[in-house]
Amino acid sequence: MFFYVSESNLFYDIFIQIMYGITRIDNDKSHTHSWVVTISRKNKKYFGSFSDATYESKKKALAAAKKYRDEILSLYDPLTLKEFCSIVKRNSKSGISGVCRYKNNEPDKEGNYRWYWIATWSPEPGKTKQKKFSINKYGEEEAFHKAVFARKEALENIKGYFDPGRKSK
Repeated sequence: MFFYVSESNLFYDIFIQIMYGITRIDNDKSHTHSWVVTISRKNKKYFGSFSDATYESKKKALAAAKKYRDEILSLYDPLTLKEFCSIVKRNSKSGISGVCRYKNNEPDKEGNYRWYWIATWSPEPGKTKQKKFSINKYGEEEAFHKAVFARKEALENIKGYFDPGRKSK
């Protein structure tokens, strides 16, 4: 039996829950046919490969992969949303997650561009909020510190866990 899986139907939600952290590799050239489990928890990666040949069938290999995945998930909590939002990305120029320097694309009457430090956060899935602090008004350092404080304050109110398998609405 085959079900069409698109992001807009119930089968997609069920599929994401069942297959979270599990991918399929079918490569005839390298004779690789297996299910692969990859789970990240608190900067540590857990990996398992479940070959059809080792488990005697695709179905049994998938069952073993799900069992391994479920064991990992039961042993290690996911990141809290606050922890996830605090991860500094490699491309961060400020060194603070969710804080960036921004130039307004519209010049003022004198032809000068306005610069800001901006704090950005997501209070809930699919929603983004931000606060801007003018460098012209506060100066470079104070605007930056205000943005950092606003971001820190916003993260204090974020609750729950990061769930990469969740479909944002």
